[in-house]
Amino acid sequence: MGRAIVLRIMDSDDLQLHAAIGRAGGDLVGELVVGAGTLRYSGDLAGALAGCDVLIDFSLASATAAIADAAADAGVALLSGVTGLDAAAEAALDAAAVRVPVLHTNNTSLGVTLMMHLLEVSRAALPGARVRLHEVHHAAKLDAPSGTAMMMGLVTGVPVAEITHQRTGDVPGEHEVVFDLGAERLELNHRVSDRGVFADGALIAARWLAGKPAGRYSMAEVLGLE
Repeated sequence: MGRAIVLRIMDSDDLQLHAAIGRAGGDLVGELVVGAGTLRYSGDLAGALAGCDVLIDFSLASATAAIADAAADAGVALLSGVTGLDAAAEAALDAAAVRVPVLHTNNTSLGVTLMMHLLEVSRAALPGARVRLHEVHHAAKLDAPSGTAMMMGLVTGVPVAEITHQRTGDVPGEHEVVFDLGAERLELNHRVSDRGVFADGALIAARWLAGKPAGRYSMAEVLGLE
């Protein structure tokens, strides 16, 4: 995700890459080959944030609290797409949102954002339906169920233990939700064929978030659904 976002920013006409932070071995230093050139990045987070409008974070849940604190200290908006956050990380995002605009989401896809809205409407309209939720991701994905699936389960009332999941090949992401009414059923599906859609959604959200007042925001607000 970090690489995809960097490449899209560098190809953009209205965005400028201020700095990139990455991990190589035990230190936050390294290089990213972009076309014929090389982008160098380091672990100086405070220095990287000076003069920056939005910090986009797709790193690790264990780093979220420190990153949220750094963004708040620098007065920089924070867009976090990290999944698997614990209570401490969520608290750090809440604390940062008192000082800067913060948007955290388990999925930056525009299609998933719209699907979440449709799931809320469907659940409210079909209270008697039995809901089933299944997701598929690539074999290397660490969390199961995925953060997106758990987000969908929360909206539809499907317990985490009842979410079925599959890890296979290099599938970027597939989610299927079925509202079973017995004689009829409603199926909502979202499938991704290119991980770049998550980077595209993240940059749309970053553009929207820049300049907003302090507070917690959502992808639904980015699309005007709230």
